[in-house]
Amino acid sequence: MILDPVGAGATRLRTDSAKRLIQELSIQVIRGNASEILSLAGERSEIHTKGVDSVHTVDQAAETAMTLAKELRTTLAITGVVDLITDGERSVE
Repeated sequence: MILDPVGAGATRLRTDSAKRLIQELSIQVIRGNASEILSLAGERSEIHTKGVDSVHTVDQAAETAMTLAKELRTTLAITGVVDLITDGERSVE
């Protein structure tokens, strides 16, 4: 199953809903922009979004994405100018 947490970080409802889906379902891939991925990692104090648009770059989210992928035992795909895919051990841009 693939999850695209559109707008996670933009509102508490969207962020909490995405986190709940991750907890309750078997998600193999999470695909989102950098801000959405950062919001799933709980870094609220640093997250500023413009609706569903990311204000963070893939590079800014890369380290957090690797940690989150490892923690959730899933693959994360961060979309941006250059996309990043990680399973927590390996990364490909």
